[in-house]
Amino acid sequence: MFLLLHLLILLAGISTARKPIWPFDFRWSSAGPYPGWNCLHIGHSISAKVNHWNDNYLCWKGFRSDPGLKWSTKGPVAGMKCTHVLLLLERYVLTNSYLCESGNTNYDFSWAPLRAIPGKSCIQWRDNGDIHSRNDNFLCADNQLPERDGMFPSDFVFSYRGIPTGYNCINAQKHRYFCWRQIVKDPGLRWSQSGVLEGWNCQEIGQTGLGFLCVSRDSHVRLERIIDLVEFKEGN
Repeated sequence: MFLLLHLLILLAGISTARKPIWPFDFRWSSAGPYPGWNCLHIGHSISAKVNHWNDNYLCWKGFRSDPGLKWSTKGPVAGMKCTHVLLLLERYVLTNSYLCESGNTNYDFSWAPLRAIPGKSCIQWRDNGDIHSRNDNFLCADNQLPERDGMFPSDFVFSYRGIPTGYNCINAQKHRYFCWRQIVKDPGLRWSQSGVLEGWNCQEIGQTGLGFLCVSRDSHVRLERIIDLVEFKEGN
């Protein structure tokens, strides 16, 4: 019975695995699939003519779910969002290649055939087995920072000077803001000037009628920890 329960828990964890996070969960391999990772073969019809190109792969960590990527050397894949990959090789230019993603992945890739794109996170596509391989092919996308639960007090701040850089906030009357770092999960907070919100856990802040700070009942944060932080700032 215990083994069956353990197996069901493992299967549930697999079915709810998150998609790979760019660029942390991806890597390029020019020597076949990377051990322990899942990979997409980046081949081409002229691979036999191009030294070592047939063993190139774009890989993602094995514990992540399939990101739904497809590689096409025959134009864009119907029904998918495709990025034109103009591969500049030493002796060939491959002009009809596309990396395609499903509509729910939101990687929004960009291809850079000359240099990495400033402001984006890029992975270089280079064939290390070919002494003539170029160094200027890059697959780029916005950095997808992994979300985690916020930790008190380091990930939260009560601000009197507007919204701090790198934070998301709710307005707590006039110039007051309760904020959390953008890299953590939304704690599910709301501010109320008109009393307790129905269906929310709320507590009045301060003794001057400032308002009520409310947290959704399925939030990962504890309201009393937030109250301690806000009231500390109010008293200083």
